Amino acid sequence: MSWFGGAGAATPVLVLTGWAVAGLVLLAAGATARRRRPDEPAAASAVGAAA
Repeated sequence: MSWFGGAGAATPVLVLTGWAVAGLVLLAAGATARRRRPDEPAAASAVGAAA
């Protein structure tokens, strides 16, 4: 299948743009989920906190 009449650069650009958009959507969804989560102690949400 040849997209855009065989233009060699169009397909990789579209794929990379799609991955970038998907990543931004996941980041936004994660930030929204974290914001809506009930309050928890600061130590529990810290990355690398001792168990």
